[in-house]
Amino acid sequence: MSFEAKYHSTCAESGDAILPGQIVESVGNGYRHVVCPDDEALSVRPGETPCTDCFMLHRPGQTECES
Repeated sequence: MSFEAKYHSTCAESGDAILPGQIVESVGNGYRHVVCPDDEALSVRPGETPCTDCFMLHRPGQTECES
């Protein structure tokens, strides 16, 4: 059974923060997100492209690696 978190906690599955208002469920002696939120810092933004040469994300319009 899932419910809305009322207090801060830590997700037992991912280790990420649980914030009030997120939907969680009880597991063992803790709680976990029903759906863990994506980390915005790790997401590819629109227009960015992953480079197969340098393994970095290229900004929109960038055509060459910045070495």
